[in-house]
Amino acid sequence: MPKLTGIFLLMALGVTGCDTIDSHNARKAQEDLPGMSKPDFYACAGLPNRTQVLNGLEYDTYDYQPFTPDNSFSATLPLVGGIGIGSGGTCHATAIFKDDTMTALNYAGDTGGILGHVADCISIVNHCQDGAKEATGKY
Repeated sequence: MPKLTGIFLLMALGVTGCDTIDSHNARKAQEDLPGMSKPDFYACAGLPNRTQVLNGLEYDTYDYQPFTPDNSFSATLPLVGGIGIGSGGTCHATAIFKDDTMTALNYAGDTGGILGHVADCISIVNHCQDGAKEATGKY
């Protein structure tokens, strides 16, 4: 029985480790992507779900929800009880543009778990990070 508990704990750490990395990369995108042109951002992130123009700024919002209703891991262990790790969250990423240049990237929604605060947002901006340095000139 201790082996089974150890296996579940290792699996749980693996899942949360991915969330931590994804959350870090999503936060890094908030630093790296401002300065990117709108065409470059559209090329890597796709077209937004919604667009709103206010006071000369364009707000492009992208919505992400996992394909499954719940992408978490849970198990009931004898004598230990139930454990649950992961999230079935959503992310609404809003890129703000002025004169076709991104000025900010913000996240909202149930964006991740305890160790991966904005982990669910990485799916929206992941493909943009590869070309961010070239597109923004931030090296």
